[in-house]
Amino acid sequence: MPFVEEDFRLRVPTEEYEEIKRLEDEVLAFKKDNVRIYILASGIMYGAGECILENHFKRAWLQDPALLPYLGVGKNIVPTIHVKDLARMVKKVYESKPPLPDKQYIFAVDNTRKSNQKRLIASISNGIGTGLLESVDYPDPDHMKHHHPKKTPLHLLESDWRIPLMLNLLIKPSSLFVGGGGEEEGGDAVDFNWHCKSGLAANIQVVKDEFCKKRGLKPVKILVTGPPGSGKSFYGK
Repeated sequence: MPFVEEDFRLRVPTEEYEEIKRLEDEVLAFKKDNVRIYILASGIMYGAGECILENHFKRAWLQDPALLPYLGVGKNIVPTIHVKDLARMVKKVYESKPPLPDKQYIFAVDNTRKSNQKRLIASISNGIGTGLLESVDYPDPDHMKHHHPKKTPLHLLESDWRIPLMLNLLIKPSSLFVGGGGEEEGGDAVDFNWHCKSGLAANIQVVKDEFCKKRGLKPVKILVTGPPGSGKSFYGK
């Protein structure tokens, strides 16, 4: 069964996410007249240049190495959200002011189907790189504890892309953005202007264009020409 927004009181974070939960609890405990408190629990952010997934986009673009890494068997569920959709969700919550306390904790995730880690990485490899993947080991827990005692995923080094991709959370998208019950359950439509409603895999070309535009990237085009037998095929390969 997926987590729903009302389950937020059951949160028990692993050590690398304790700082995020501490901040959430501090905000939720704030009480003042005429102040409304909402928490938007965001999925892994992508789009408009990349941050958390930058390592994979960079490797896919360079195709060096040719294989993009995923952790273990890659079946863990990784909730995601495009940064533009997250910004629009913040705006919608501000404008609509959902009723409290029913909608105090809101899931800011897209409506991705089959949002497992391997499929997420495969979409990047197929859309930008070679289409090849490789499984790598999970990081050593002692290594993670030593290097990142109180850092959130946005503060991690490029080499530690593994930590956010270790998430395993099946989350039901918020009815504020996909209707009551979600699309697959026949929920009601809502007035929300999505940028990437169906997630990264379904919108990889859009996200790829954003990544290239942000970094001024253009494909390298090489013309190899010459008379028959001059070695074009050899050097082209």
